[in-house]
Amino acid sequence: MIFQEYSLVERLTVMENVLSGRLGYVSFLRSWSRRFPPEDVERAFRLLDRVGLYDKANNRADALSGGQRQRVGIARALAQDPELLLVDEPTASLDPKTSRQIMRLITEICAERRLPAIVNIHDVPLAQQFMQRLVGLQAGRIVFDGPPEALNEKTLTTIYGEEDWKPDRETHEPSQEVLAG
Repeated sequence: MIFQEYSLVERLTVMENVLSGRLGYVSFLRSWSRRFPPEDVERAFRLLDRVGLYDKANNRADALSGGQRQRVGIARALAQDPELLLVDEPTASLDPKTSRQIMRLITEICAERRLPAIVNIHDVPLAQQFMQRLVGLQAGRIVFDGPPEALNEKTLTTIYGEEDWKPDRETHEPSQEVLAG
């Protein structure tokens, strides 16, 4: 699982956080002493390279940006060799550029590994851009299940409530004070 709030151990290194994904696969003594098999360490380095953090392996998790922390979470989840990836709001705390990078990374990795993923995401435009299939729920019931281009304003209102779902294209002229300031 990839968590919204990263769920990293802040005082551990990036490598230790990724290897924590292997804790269920090693003995208590190995996990307690943090002595992972060489193949697990090699896999962790490959995963860190794949998510673009190879050079951060020895950095503490609390020294990373939000996007970097999310990448560690992705590597940790992949270290478990999952058959299904569960992803909870992977972009909730990220800026728009980093959000797109994280979504692109997740979709690329899933395609490379032929790994199915269930992604919980409330950013509708981001979901429409990166997901092949959307499922909309209201009060625990499925109210939409289809391709992103089939999602319409009526369905969004059913899911989230009354709102003007058209893109706001109105331009606002900055005031002179803002320009001068």
